[in-house]
Amino acid sequence: VVSGGLVISENYLYTVEAFKDYFGHLKDDGILAFVRYEVDVPRLLTISKTALEEIGVKEGIDKNILVIAQTDAPQIEPFLGNQMVFIIKKSPFTTEEIDKIKSIIGEWDPVIMPYNNIKEPYNQFLSGNTPLSEFESKFEINVFPVRDNNPFYFAYYKPMGIPIDFLQILLVPLLFGALFLVFIKVIKWKEISLKKAYLFYFASLGIGFMMLEIPILQKFILLLGSTFIEAAGIAR
Repeated sequence: VVSGGLVISENYLYTVEAFKDYFGHLKDDGILAFVRYEVDVPRLLTISKTALEEIGVKEGIDKNILVIAQTDAPQIEPFLGNQMVFIIKKSPFTTEEIDKIKSIIGEWDPVIMPYNNIKEPYNQFLSGNTPLSEFESKFEINVFPVRDNNPFYFAYYKPMGIPIDFLQILLVPLLFGALFLVFIKVIKWKEISLKKAYLFYFASLGIGFMMLEIPILQKFILLLGSTFIEAAGIAR
């Protein structure tokens, strides 16, 4: 996450549609639990809230979510923060359940604890007093919910989701491509035995292939999983 290596990798585990599927497999009092890092809290919160609203939970969402974070073992990388447990209940937590959880969490920090304490800016957002756009503006990272048609959960970095260092690396092939075009323009076509029509044809063929292949791969990864796609590629 910190290196930026996952920002352009699709991840369908943490999308609004995935959460709705999870809720669909739960009983009315079923629970989802994720163990991740504190940096994930805002985005998991927006995804959870959006998914709950879309399955019909319009009010009292602050009673459906519980978040506790470690305090005794901070991570080496400041960007990630401590590990935390993010819990979503399909129905509101009861006071008895919260009391039981409080009795066993020890010194873990209750970031979102229904009926007790919900830290800001999460409290205002869950209660509906802060709209999503205003909530997102309070963070240095991108916390908008992600969906299956844009499943880049780890694209945290504003404004494009990709770290500046990573963008600089991506500019290298573009630079070489531009230099190649300049080289082709400067020298005579006869010297390289290529015609402009051939270059245009094969460039168009490659671009068209990529425009079809990439969306199809993305859709089939969602349907069949990345392991199946990789196996199919090896077999091919």
